[in-house]
Amino acid sequence: MFKLMVFTLLLIGTLTACGRVAAEDTVLTDVQSAKELYSEVLQSNIGFYYRGSLGNPYENEYLMLGDYIALFEELVYDETLSGTQFTAILIESCDIPIIVLEIRPPNPGGRLILHYSDGSVYGYYQSFRSMRSIKTDGTSCWSGGAGFIGTSALRQSSGVLENIITSESTASYINGIRNDSFFVYGEQVPEEIYRSFYEKHDQKDDVSWYAFSRETISEYFEMAWDDLIE
Repeated sequence: MFKLMVFTLLLIGTLTACGRVAAEDTVLTDVQSAKELYSEVLQSNIGFYYRGSLGNPYENEYLMLGDYIALFEELVYDETLSGTQFTAILIESCDIPIIVLEIRPPNPGGRLILHYSDGSVYGYYQSFRSMRSIKTDGTSCWSGGAGFIGTSALRQSSGVLENIITSESTASYINGIRNDSFFVYGEQVPEEIYRSFYEKHDQKDDVSWYAFSRETISEYFEMAWDDLIE
């Protein structure tokens, strides 16, 4: 009986270790696949699946990056737009970094966020006002107009990328008198707690941006990408 128990424990340990190794191998394979696909998408050699606005995906159209930028050109009556810089971020809940590409104004401009999932690259739009001062952990600031500001965090849920509000300051007017309210993770808090939370976010490290060119893209994925994963 003792020998049987020992054998069973050894077998369970072996299977657990094998499962862990298999999971790690899968992550490494996905990381390598994402690296290759991101590079190809940014250089317009292959396309991506555009899902619309971040947190509110409404479509799944296959686009080349050049075609995506052309959509913005139509929105702003043929004024010139271009990708100017990009960065990669390893966010909480993801083993694989996301890519953020800036598309500079004239209006509206914005950010294209590329997210690798299940062997494909998906793209989401986010306006500049909805995603400012991006930090290395995927958090950022947002502004919704006078009196409406806060912070948010990129998260993956069921293969879909979302930008979750982590803090906000809101304003309302009753009989012409302004009333401010403050929230952290959805719960109303005193102003000093909100200010402290916002300041801690502000002190985080900003992302490093890279010029949007074929040469820089190739150099980034050959050198800087692996440092981010480690």
